[in-house]
Amino acid sequence: MRGRSRLSSGALVLALMAVLAFMGCSTTEADDSVVLEPHCNPLSTDSCMPPWPSTFYLAQDAASRTGYRVAYPAKAMPQNRDGVPIDPTRYNYLDGFPVGSQIVVYFKAGVEASDLPGIDDDLADSITDKSRIWIVEDPTGERVPLFAELDANVKPNEIPALLIRPQSPLKFNTRYVVVLRRGIRDRGGVALEPPEPFARLRDDRGTINPALESERPRMAQVLDFLETQSVSRGDLLLAWDFHTASREAITGNVLGMVDEALSRLPIAGPGFTVVKATDFDSAEDPEILREVQGEMEVPSYFASDGVDSWLKLDNAGKPVLRGTQTFPFWVHIPRCAETATQPLPVLIFGPGLFADPWQEFSKDYNKKMANRLCMVEFTARWRGLSSLDAAAVAAQVIPDFSNLPRITDPLQQAHVNMQVLTELAHGDFTKDASMQVGGKAATDGQQIYYLGISNGGIQGVAFAALSQRIERFVLHVAGGWWSMMMSRSSNFGLLGVLLEQVYRDPVERQLLLSLTQHLWEYTDPISFSGNLLGTPLSGRKTKRVVIQESLNDDQVPNIATRAVARGVGLPQLTPVVESIYGLTQKAGPLDSGLAQWDTKPPTKPSGQNIPASKPPESESAHLRVRQLETFLKQVEAFLKPDGKLVHVCSGPCDPD
Repeated sequence: MRGRSRLSSGALVLALMAVLAFMGCSTTEADDSVVLEPHCNPLSTDSCMPPWPSTFYLAQDAASRTGYRVAYPAKAMPQNRDGVPIDPTRYNYLDGFPVGSQIVVYFKAGVEASDLPGIDDDLADSITDKSRIWIVEDPTGERVPLFAELDANVKPNEIPALLIRPQSPLKFNTRYVVVLRRGIRDRGGVALEPPEPFARLRDDRGTINPALESERPRMAQVLDFLETQSVSRGDLLLAWDFHTASREAITGNVLGMVDEALSRLPIAGPGFTVVKATDFDSAEDPEILREVQGEMEVPSYFASDGVDSWLKLDNAGKPVLRGTQTFPFWVHIPRCAETATQPLPVLIFGPGLFADPWQEFSKDYNKKMANRLCMVEFTARWRGLSSLDAAAVAAQVIPDFSNLPRITDPLQQAHVNMQVLTELAHGDFTKDASMQVGGKAATDGQQIYYLGISNGGIQGVAFAALSQRIERFVLHVAGGWWSMMMSRSSNFGLLGVLLEQVYRDPVERQLLLSLTQHLWEYTDPISFSGNLLGTPLSGRKTKRVVIQESLNDDQVPNIATRAVARGVGLPQLTPVVESIYGLTQKAGPLDSGLAQWDTKPPTKPSGQNIPASKPPESESAHLRVRQLETFLKQVEAFLKPDGKLVHVCSGPCDPD
């Protein structure tokens, strides 16, 4: 493992003498010959950065809301095959760790998987004494539901990292203690022993290592807290703490951008140019009367108009408004507008991953939906994860994950764009000649709803939290927690293959994926889930939300859908196909909730942290539900002023 060094006996003697002098020549028990480098987490000598996240990588900062600032040294960050570490600059702007942290631990002796609280186990057991792994909130003692697993991507001769996955969002600006209890065995079936550095702190034994000695006061706090939770020191295999970032540091970025951008729009809405309007007769398209393509003027936080631009940031890492930039949009006027007697509602549509809106617009289900709902449909790109961005993943991000902001920065601008699109649909654009049908405006923009599929559903959580104008949202096959989703989604199969070629240390690959959560969280549903039914963001109201889950989804793992639903606080609509931990089961009609389908795909995800196989479209649980009549019925019942979430199947929603 990178980052550890072995000293010669002479150097060790000199080090011992120096530390003894530093400690006032008190006696201390000598360490073994493995000495930690100063950029490595001193609690274990088995790898450099783990256990992660750890308060060891925070610096005190009285000016921040948490009292901390992330302080990753470049030498500790994962390195690519050229020895180039991920640049920590963007990470070190933050005042704590992600609320979606995926915890990485490494034992060089390996871990016996059957000793872990598994993905198929009851999550309720993970917060009881049955579990040998806990995440405990300090000072309340509340335990976080979780499962743990080993890295399933390693080669036969490699020792997999231990991955601990919380299944409810952590709280902002909160201290957590991670506990691994004795009784967990190594891969040979022998009980693991505590890492020697941790054992020295746990047992109040001396150490010659200054970095480890500096951890003693904080470890004393951890151990004292655990004793209040009736956890004895002798029961600890490993324990440490970390502190999450403040809400303001995470959600404040996009919230500030959106509020500033909307305040700068004219009362009549954003400027626009109609590029093309195409009418269809009923023989050409029985569902769509007209397609409008245009460009809207949006306040831009990009450093330039270039497609590869990152955000323009100030010295504190906060986005800076540069000016105005044009972005494309698309509109479908449904055929029902020809006979409508009043202005139609608006549907803001959120397209899927690495897709262009016009691609989704051209699909039969989408056209049928727009005409069936009789709504004028508006859409734009989710920049960062649109067709314009796919090539950048392979060409820029995979070779050097320092370039991840090429994806996560545009996503923040995309949320500005989509809120401005809503204002376009509400403003004077509705009076444009391209929006006239039979001499009347097809819509007056007074009723506006949102429906997002896949990535559009994922982004829909933050979009809903940020929206000042829309109350009702349907998030179809949505999820969240990007650092957990990526390794399981069939969309990221090639990512894993390429990543292995560039970042060759398997432990560092897992750290890399977990570290990305810092940057995803600016728009991740996990960050905004508490602002929909719970406490709204400033200037917003509570929302009404439906999340639609498809069992055995290969693209958006069910664990990601359910984690978001728990964060939002949704009930589960009955009758259910499969009960979900943490969701109260309720019969409809409901104001908000999670609805569930089981299309019974012949190929199911493995349940491991490897990409699911990509099935044919006709067999994909991810794609099939939106083709069903029951999908349309449920959307139709909910997206109206007095709409409710209702059950639309005879019994649980499955093909039988």
